[in-house]
Amino acid sequence: MVLENEKVRSEKLYCVGYLKKLGKYILSQTVPASAWYNRYYEITKEQYDSFGSESLDEFANECLYFKHEDKFLFSDLISENNDYNKSLRLKAKGNYKELAEGLHHFKETEEGRDIMCESVKKYAEEYKTEDKIETVKNLMTNMKWTLEQTLTNMGVSDRERSIITQQLQK
Repeated sequence: MVLENEKVRSEKLYCVGYLKKLGKYILSQTVPASAWYNRYYEITKEQYDSFGSESLDEFANECLYFKHEDKFLFSDLISENNDYNKSLRLKAKGNYKELAEGLHHFKETEEGRDIMCESVKKYAEEYKTEDKIETVKNLMTNMKWTLEQTLTNMGVSDRERSIITQQLQK
């Protein structure tokens, strides 16, 4: 997920930017847990422009404790999302155009359903890898770990290590 005009406040574990896919200004709060992940909140243009201010720092800190549920968009931790949050997350992070095209045809035949099932499995694997890459980036930035340290601490398999390493080199 790419935020336009991103501003990072690493010591406070958040960044802000504009997410074109949603047409919103976003605050991305890193949640330091056993597996670091991000929660995304809608902010105003004024809040974005106040980057580095005490009030935005306080807002970001309060987001760690869900004090701004009305501004919550979605989380990288799937269990924190309801159906609405999950759909926003897909819109923000994923490109599911491939799945939508021709869907009607695929539902009509057994062969089409088998193809669709394989496409969904492939998409899920790609999505899972994208999530891991995002987590790797966050851990490397926030913990100042090397790629090797991050992959080891996450328990990433050899096959996934290769894929993640290749993706990060792009």
